[in-house]
Amino acid sequence: VTMCTLMNPSGFARSACTPSLFISAPCSPSALQMRSPSRVTSLELLSLNAAREVFASMQQATQPLTSELESPDADVNDTHTFLQQLRDDDRTMGEITSFIPQVFKELDDNSGLYAKLLQLDERNRAVCSMISIVLLVKGRYNDFTAPQKNERQLSPEKWDEWQAFARWIDVTDEQLHAALVFLAIRGLGKFKSLGKSLPADSR
Repeated sequence: VTMCTLMNPSGFARSACTPSLFISAPCSPSALQMRSPSRVTSLELLSLNAAREVFASMQQATQPLTSELESPDADVNDTHTFLQQLRDDDRTMGEITSFIPQVFKELDDNSGLYAKLLQLDERNRAVCSMISIVLLVKGRYNDFTAPQKNERQLSPEKWDEWQAFARWIDVTDEQLHAALVFLAIRGLGKFKSLGKSLPADSR
């Protein structure tokens, strides 16, 4: 069986099978090039397969961003409550960890954009980064180093250097919130298919 490749109206290669001929792409319906199966080279077949894969990828990438991919809107009251809790520094590590996806909806285990894109590892990295920033700003060394192995644990001396830097920049609630938003959505920029799904003027 050999392959017959035609150009569809949008200009992409489309493949079909014929029992006795090969029509090379690109070509127009009025200028089809007929070839014997014996003259079809492996390079041409490789090019044909590549064209087919490109066509499929472009079809997938140009699908519009549907409502199913959109994360729920953030709740302003939840955000204010979360920032107040961070300001008062009266929440445990577990409470902070569980509250982050409630405020930053992209990180929700079920309805968040990371979950819908099946990118939970990237989602977990985002949450870890956000927790690290909170602990650094709040000076919670024991919580920061608790998950670290003893031989790789951050030294108190290095921690003091970081704390000196945090005191120097004097992070406000608004700045901390902005940093957390950035860390929450930064990983989404790695997904090219998501970017191509957006309207051209919004990419």
